[in-house]
This record gives sequence, C-alpha cells and structure tokens, in this order.
Amino acid sequence: MVRAEPHPRPEEVRERAHRLFVEGSDPEGLDPTVLREVLRDLPIRVEALGPSFHVESAARALHHSHPKYYFLIDRDHLGRSAVEARWREFPDPNHDNLLIWRWRELENYFLDPAYLGKSPYLTCTQQQLERQILSAAGRRLYFDAANLVIVQLREELKTNWIRQFASTRGFSTQKAALQKLLSRPEFSSKARSVSQKLRSDRIEGRFKKVVGAMLDGEPRPQLGRGRWLQMVRGKKMLPAVISKCFRVKDQQGKSLQGKVRVREVVRNLLARPLSDQPGDFQQLHGLLSRQVREGR
Repeated sequence: MVRAEPHPRPEEVRERAHRLFVEGSDPEGLDPTVLREVLRDLPIRVEALGPSFHVESAARALHHSHPKYYFLIDRDHLGRSAVEARWREFPDPNHDNLLIWRWRELENYFLDPAYLGKSPYLTCTQQQLERQILSAAGRRLYFDAANLVIVQLREELKTNWIRQFASTRGFSTQKAALQKLLSRPEFSSKARSVSQKLRSDRIEGRFKKVVGAMLDGEPRPQLGRGRWLQMVRGKKMLPAVISKCFRVKDQQGKSLQGKVRVREVVRNLLARPLSDQPGDFQQLHGLLSRQVREGR
C-alpha cells in the first residue's frame, strides 16, 4: 500500500536546504566534526567532500543551482588578499559560496596555547604546553617553509598560460599544423618566465620571505611573534602536541590514542560557549546564521 508522506515542517525543509561541504573523506573526520559542533544550533548539514580541489570544483559547479550550499577549505599556500576577499564578499551572487580558513589548516586554530590550555584533559602546566607547541613548531618550521615555496611555485606554473587554437584554418597538412604550433609565442615566453621563477636567487628570496613571515626576525618560534602558528602544518603538529600533554579515558577507563584522542580533546573545547571559540569560528557562525535567518 502506498502511503502519503506528511508535509515536512518548515525547519525540516531548511535543514535539508542548507549544507556546508568541507575537506575530508571521513564523515567523522576532524573537519566535519569541528564544523558540526561550531554550527550545532543552526539547521545546517555538514558533509565531507574529499580533498580541497573537489570542494572547490563543487563550489563552482553547484553555486547557481544550489545557492544554499556553502563550501570551506584550508588556506594552504593562498595569499591574504584572496582569503580576505572570500570572507568580505560572502555570499557573492556573482561567484561561488566558498570560504577559506585564514590559518593554514583547521588544526592550527587548536594549537593556540591560550585556547588549547582550557581543555580539562590537559595533564601538564600551561608553560609546559607552550614549550611543547614551540618545540613542535621549531622541529618542522623550515621544512614547512620549504614546502610552502614548492607549493607556491607549483600552483603558479600550472596556470592557464596558453589557449587552444580557435579555428581550423591553416591546419590542412601535418607540416602546416606543426608550423603553426611551433610559431606560438607563448612557448618561448613561458620558458623565459619559468626560467626566471626557478633561478636560485629567486627561490632563496621566496624561502627567506616565508621564514621572515613565520619568525618575524626571531631565531626560533616565539609566542606572539611572527605568523608561524598560522603557517605551519597544523595537521602534523596537533597530534604530536596532544600526545605529550593530554590524557583522555573512555568510560571503561582505557586511555584513548591517536585520532580518537585528538577528536575528543577538540570536541570538548568546542562544547564551550561560542564566545570562547576562535574568532574565525565565530565569524563563520555569524555568516551562516544570517544566511539561514534570511532564508537565502
């Protein structure tokens, strides 16, 4: 027997309509876990959509047909102007509903010792926690700086620097086609550009600029100096710091380890009032709350 479905309540419709897509392949991974907690009082469904380029592609493809779909990715190598434009102009009817974290990765926000130190699972002193964070950052800072330079160059060099031919005219023979192909000035121009970017002095300058932004003239990471906290690989650092200074037990008294321990520490911090959360979490909540309230 066919049964008629009852009409959904307005709040149920809103809940299905508003969705936030984030990075990750695990529905219970850190990114969706964090965002579900940050937005727990809003009728927004949070889903993991894979790596950042999947999220970006979906944002471009679905924007016009699904204006109540929102997308959020890590900053990685992107510059400040590109990131700030997303927050300032969201939602942009002429663009996609894509936001980019201001810090390199979501995990970086939890490495702020003033925030992380509020956890009841902390087993060392605040000073010891700060030393652990500084030590972990110092061990990988130059490694992360070098990789940032590589990613910057890789992204710049794969830009759409040459267009395909638009007309079949002049391609009647193999010889003619080859001549037209080889005569394109973009090839020599690109070769010169790449050669300039990959000069040793240029690469050295990029590296020193990244390190300078991280350390602000200090010989090693210092709290309150430079942007190392925002720029290091938080995904790698956070588990290392939590393994040193945090202890979490399950209901049977067994100590949690690995990703489960990290997720529980993070979830407990996110249970605190919104006013205690990082500023970007608060701003994200405000932006999406307005979207839901105004029914866009």
